[in-house]
Amino acid sequence: MTRLFILIYSMFLILTVSTSASAVTVDWEIKKTLNIGSPPIDIASSADGKLTFILASDGTVLIYSSAGQLQDKISVGKSVDSIEVSPGGDQLFLSSKKNKTVQIVGLDFINQVNIAGSPYKGSADASIVIAVFSDFQ
Repeated sequence: MTRLFILIYSMFLILTVSTSASAVTVDWEIKKTLNIGSPPIDIASSADGKLTFILASDGTVLIYSSAGQLQDKISVGKSVDSIEVSPGGDQLFLSSKKNKTVQIVGLDFINQVNIAGSPYKGSADASIVIAVFSDFQ
């Protein structure tokens, strides 16, 4: 009788565990497909999720916005086989097994500012730098 009870109890536990494990489902959908023109080798995303970096087999890194718009291309060479992005999103790490190297590339993002109709002094196409000092207390 005890053996039969253990067998029935064991079967009950197995069914309970397997039922609860399969109760989780994942709902998914493809949000966007990026046709990059060359097979992708590696992909990295900025910590804030605003930028996606795709290393293509033709030796370029393609930078996409979170909306899937191509922002820029960086030519890094065909020997690069892996990329990583720093947590701040201002550095890109390029590694090459063939060359046994890691390159650290600093990234500065240049945004166009529409000044149409705004007053200005000097050349209309002059570069500007906006510095934000946010660490003062």
